[in-house]
Amino acid sequence: MAQKSSKLFVLPLVTVDGKPSVPAEIMVLIWEQICHEGKREDLFYDNTVTDLKGWIDYIYNRGNHVSLVINDAGHIYHICWINRFTEGHGFLHHCALGQYDRRTWPTLMNYFKQMADAEGKPLIRTLMGLTPETNVRAVRLLNVIKFVTLGTIPGICYIAKDSRYVGGVISYVVINEV
Repeated sequence: MAQKSSKLFVLPLVTVDGKPSVPAEIMVLIWEQICHEGKREDLFYDNTVTDLKGWIDYIYNRGNHVSLVINDAGHIYHICWINRFTEGHGFLHHCALGQYDRRTWPTLMNYFKQMADAEGKPLIRTLMGLTPETNVRAVRLLNVIKFVTLGTIPGICYIAKDSRYVGGVISYVVINEV
């Protein structure tokens, strides 16, 4: 069991000497936990990822900038990834593993704020989200993690398990001012 007093830090998924910093065996365990906790259908509400092979292919895709929030004992609290990243803006996707720990988001924010290019300029300016309005827990979490919600676009999110479209809550958070 993870100790609440232990410090959290971010472990990015990067390639070092041709090998990922987070091996596939760990990603398999993360997938299994996401499925065991019943979070797969909400996380991939449009059925983008439905099985282990799809998860591995998706999470190691170079278009996803993946990070884990862990403690010094190696307990994984959270996985997140940014995709469609361009000019300092991208879409954030994330999932708590186990019960959400409120220390996770400040840990991620500090990490994102410190990310810089070779010249020292911030890499991340704004993170955005599109959350199905029917995912009430995720919509509530937007307030906890200080995302600004702009409104709901009717019928933009396809919920595969229900074969229907629902509104999507548009949100963002500024990481580094322009």
